[in-house]
Amino acid sequence: EHDGPLPVTGPREARELTAAFNTMAERQQRFVDDRTRMLAAISHDLRTPITSLRVRVELIDDPELRAAMVRTLETMGLMVEQTLRFAAEDCIGEPSQDVDLALMMRDLAGGLARPGVQVRYAGPDTLTYRCRPVALRRALGNLVENAARHGTGVVLSASPDKVVVARSARD
Repeated sequence: EHDGPLPVTGPREARELTAAFNTMAERQQRFVDDRTRMLAAISHDLRTPITSLRVRVELIDDPELRAAMVRTLETMGLMVEQTLRFAAEDCIGEPSQDVDLALMMRDLAGGLARPGVQVRYAGPDTLTYRCRPVALRRALGNLVENAARHGTGVVLSASPDKVVVARSARD
């Protein structure tokens, strides 16, 4: 999180250290901004070849091969869209706020469970956490969806020290 430069006050050594820290933080923020713009540009540019490949795949006679290639292209398209959404949300600069992480994880568990895959939350009833809630919910949701896709159950757990998304092994 970038909260702006720290005030440069106090003894000379403290001012020098604070000024150096502010310079480092500014450089780091520029790096993150540049990376986000690059990621958005690359993702945007990938849309055209993916669409072109989808058209060409429809000409393949083998239905199994065609279906497998369509699934792969759909996955790639989803990854591109998620990357563009991430870049757009990151550029907006969602403000940090205190949220009840336990409530968020319980909601995710309830909303992402599906037949054959149990998703549950194991942790305290409430857990205050400072974060960008939309970005965190998206990240946790992606982890839970991936875990559910490859396992028979997902356990979300949280404590003041750590957050864990774990999946059970496939039967």
